[in-house]
Amino acid sequence: MSSSDESNRFFWWITAVPEDVPGELVRYYLYWRVFYFLAGLAHLLVLLLFLQTGVTFMAVFNIFSVALFVAAFSILPLGYYRLAYWVAITEPTLHGIAATVCVGTAYGFQLYAFLVVILLFIQPFYPPRTSYLMTALTLMTAGLVTAYSISVPPPYVIPEAWHVFMAVTPVMN
Repeated sequence: MSSSDESNRFFWWITAVPEDVPGELVRYYLYWRVFYFLAGLAHLLVLLLFLQTGVTFMAVFNIFSVALFVAAFSILPLGYYRLAYWVAITEPTLHGIAATVCVGTAYGFQLYAFLVVILLFIQPFYPPRTSYLMTALTLMTAGLVTAYSISVPPPYVIPEAWHVFMAVTPVMN
């Protein structure tokens, strides 16, 4: 089998939409499938990065993150759309908070709040008013965590050799 055939099979596997997905959810379903797959992969890489830098709490946290995204990816074809969606909202919120508290604000993990805000508006389940309220809560929480992390030294210090990787990590996630 050629690499082109393998690439096509992989692309089909990621973007296959079961026939029972309601028409108004097909676009979201495709978005979520790709997002969960890429998020799981990214968090696996972040897990390895945190292991290498000695940030044990975040390494363990990312084990659960990978498991959550695998679970969301797996339950989506079963029709658990809202549950899978809440994984996409909850994990980056908690990850941003935990990583900011653990390593400080220098690496931009507090900026995960903006990903969450985008996700709050890319959903078919809730009216805009709910998204506005959740956005306000998300940004307020990110502001409080940032203020705390500026005021209190982080419990983990990233070795200097890893600063560039850590700065790029939130961008790639």
